Amino acid sequence: MIALSVFLLKPKPQSQLIISGSENKFKANFQLSKSARSLAESFLQSANIQQNILNGFEFTLDGTSSAKLGYISPIYTRLTVQKDSINFNGTTQVALTSDTYEIQENFKLPQSSNIVIFGQDLVPFIKKKVTLGQDFETWTSENLK
Repeated sequence: MIALSVFLLKPKPQSQLIISGSENKFKANFQLSKSARSLAESFLQSANIQQNILNGFEFTLDGTSSAKLGYISPIYTRLTVQKDSINFNGTTQVALTSDTYEIQENFKLPQSSNIVIFGQDLVPFIKKKVTLGQDFETWTSENLK
C-alpha cells in the first residue's frame, strides 16, 4: 500500500522549452512528455508547421537582440500543450524588460488567430525579409505598430 501511495504522489514530468545560446547563436530544445509530444504534433500538423521543430532548432538574431537574449539565457519555460494551443510561461533571474518597454497587459487576441507573433516593433523585420511592393510597405508602416 505504501508503494502505491508513493507512485501516486510522484510529480508528473513537466514539458519545457529551454533556450540557450553561445557566440550569437541560440538553440531551442523541447523536452516533452509522451502525451505532450503527441498533442504538440497534432497542433503543429493543424497549424501546417513542420513537426521536426520539436527536435529543436537554432536561430540567430541581430546584435542588440542577441546580446539581450544572451544576457538572460538560459531560459527555462514550462509548456502546457493542448489540442488547439501551446502555452508557455517561466521565469528568469534577469528582468526581461526595462522601463523603456511598454507592456500591454490588456492585449486581446482574436479567436480566429492561428499563430501570433508579438514583439516591440516587427515592421523593420518584415520589411527586411519581405518585398511585396510599395503598397505593402505603406500598409505595414500604418497598420503594424
